[in-house]
This record gives sequence, C-alpha cells and structure tokens, in this order.
Amino acid sequence: MNGISDILKSGRAPGFRSGAKDPQSAEVAVPRAFRQLEQTLPSAEIERQSGFTAKKIKQAWDFKQKL
Repeated sequence: MNGISDILKSGRAPGFRSGAKDPQSAEVAVPRAFRQLEQTLPSAEIERQSGFTAKKIKQAWDFKQKL
C-alpha cells in the first residue's frame, strides 16, 4: 500500500488484518476438502491414497479436527 487511494480501495489501514480468511484460499479450502473427503472415505484410506500419515497432514495444514 502506498497512499490513501490504496487504503480506500482495500478498506483497511496498513498493518491491520481484517480477521476473516478468504474462503477460496488454500489455508481454508484444503482443510474443508479433507473434512468433506473424510465423510466418504475412512482416514486410513485417505492416508493410503495420499501417501501421508494423518499426523503429517494435520501438521502441514494445522488441523485441530479428527482426520
């Protein structure tokens, strides 16, 4: 941001986060996709097909959910 016009376009002052995460960002979309996938496949099958353990997936995406 470099000026009042940028602040007016974005609707927020520099250095302040809006708090809401973009639902299309990977940070939000990937955990949501894993939760939806878990409704159709058991976690053991997700681990087998992805090649990663549930623990590694949780660490990578900072899950607090079951998977």
